[in-house]
Amino acid sequence: MNKKKYCELFHKLRKNISIPALSSETGVKKAEIELLFDHIENILNSSEQKANKVIIYTDGAARGNPGPAGLGVIVEDETGNTVAELSEFLGKVTNNVAEYRALERGLEKALNLGASSVLIKTDSELLTKQIEGFYRVRNKTLIPLHQKCKELLTEFTEHAIVHIPRALNKRADVLANNAIDKASRG
Repeated sequence: MNKKKYCELFHKLRKNISIPALSSETGVKKAEIELLFDHIENILNSSEQKANKVIIYTDGAARGNPGPAGLGVIVEDETGNTVAELSEFLGKVTNNVAEYRALERGLEKALNLGASSVLIKTDSELLTKQIEGFYRVRNKTLIPLHQKCKELLTEFTEHAIVHIPRALNKRADVLANNAIDKASRG
């Protein structure tokens, strides 16, 4: 559950809890319960306001289309420090499936790291245009992957996706190809 959902849940609970009843049931003073609730609310509000921004570089690679495929993801903080790297073998899939799976795993990793804002950088123009809504997703295999990525994006307060040249995405490409190489070696 992300910070936004915790805040929503807390506000819903606080609205529906009777502090006098809770006080009499637990033996805790009413003023102490109110102080505790205020403290929790302050923590949630302050963490909600901090925009933990990350940059995600994603790449999917397939040798053959379909063929053995892998994904590579690099997550950086705002200052450019790498906070996570992913390299996973995907089996036999198309390059576009690998690109979507890389995006999905990158978004999941960013959420697990507590990010509230993401900038996605990918060398897949198709992925970028489909996520932005400029191109329709017609491929039946890509439709559920697209929907999953769009759903994950709603978990962030801010998001953007940018198409970058391959030359600026070499590290993610290396991770994707390393996953394929490692799987082929056994």
